[in-house]
Amino acid sequence: MSLETRCCSQFSLDIDPLRSEFVHDVTEFRFLTDTLAETQSQLRVALFFCSSFYLAFTLTDVAVLGYLPSFVSWPHPNAHDFREMPLALGER
Repeated sequence: MSLETRCCSQFSLDIDPLRSEFVHDVTEFRFLTDTLAETQSQLRVALFFCSSFYLAFTLTDVAVLGYLPSFVSWPHPNAHDFREMPLALGER
């Protein structure tokens, strides 16, 4: 096998149907390296989008319910102690 054939066979674009990755590790590594900047950019946008919604819902909750110190304490003062609850309906 010539050097040209070996090099070209290492960069095959065949995709493994089970892993959804390139069959050859070198090809997969080069693809991931080549698309790293785009992937990081998309991740930043997605995290900003999700955190914006999280903060928006937090603000609407505070606007409707008001801010109380008990909202940030754990466990909540009105929470039930499940250790004291009966395990079955007939158990007292």
